[in-house]
Amino acid sequence: MINWDNFYVFAAVSICLWLAGAVFALRSSSKSKVAIVFTSGGIIILGIFIAGLWIFLQRPPLRTMGETRLWYSFFMGIAGLLTYIRWKYRWILSFSTLLSTVFVIINLMKPEIHDQSLMPALQSVWFIPHVTVYMFSYSVLGCAFIIALTGLFRHKEEYLHTADNLVYAGVAFLSIGMAALLLIPTALVILEHKRASENLNLMEILGANADMHGLLYSPYGMGLTAICLYLLLLGLCHKKYRTESIMLLFVSFCGAAAWILNGTLYARAKILIPFVPLVVLQCAKLLNELRMEKTYLEALALFDCSCMLVLFRSKNTFPWIAADLGILLFVVLVSK
Repeated sequence: MINWDNFYVFAAVSICLWLAGAVFALRSSSKSKVAIVFTSGGIIILGIFIAGLWIFLQRPPLRTMGETRLWYSFFMGIAGLLTYIRWKYRWILSFSTLLSTVFVIINLMKPEIHDQSLMPALQSVWFIPHVTVYMFSYSVLGCAFIIALTGLFRHKEEYLHTADNLVYAGVAFLSIGMAALLLIPTALVILEHKRASENLNLMEILGANADMHGLLYSPYGMGLTAICLYLLLLGLCHKKYRTESIMLLFVSFCGAAAWILNGTLYARAKILIPFVPLVVLQCAKLLNELRMEKTYLEALALFDCSCMLVLFRSKNTFPWIAADLGILLFVVLVSK
């Protein structure tokens, strides 16, 4: 049974393998496969102990400072190894070995063994990736700090570029961990809803919103006008804006988008209101493109007008549609 009582065995083997890997890396003028094998072996040995301790405690070893230091040692070794494989810095394995060894020795001198229970908030299975992502990001940022200091002392710009890349990766993982803190519980609550959802057939979910209430003239949707539709359709003809226009049109007209964003409860368009700034920004870019390039698609504008007249024959919205189409026609004629 793997527990804190036999931690010293795994710690000694891991440290020896890390030291051997660091020595081979320093002695080799190029990337050493032997150093990679030894360092990987040390990481695997420590990973086996973490897995065994997990089984023994019947919970993820993430609660105490001693358990947290295990993960720091583990991820610091991984971060150093990945940096060595990618950028071939011979000294990086020495630094990662030093830091990992320090954490391991602290645990050897003062192992913090606690009970097997966790508070209810920490018993969720989602707690595991949330915390481990944090720890990995800290390890990557630690490597970035070491490389940046080395670059400052050696006055080599290459080190600073490497540090930048590691910072980007570390911040990305840190952002994922921070976002998961809010998004995962929200997603679980939505997906585990108890209230009855609307009875929707497959065509209502996968089909298109023929009345376009998600985008146009609806107080219960985005409530935009035909000019926005015209510009989004116009964006399909510009390679630079095509991807964004396709995505916004899909969200606006596909029932599946509203259904998923509503947590599969119903397919109401009110959930699309937060997309208004994105649509307006896209339209502003396309208007500027029209002004700069002087290229206009009158046929597309006429197609848009005809669609509006056919699809919106309600007396309540017709005055707004007529005014909107008049402005659109004026813009096309003046631009020409």
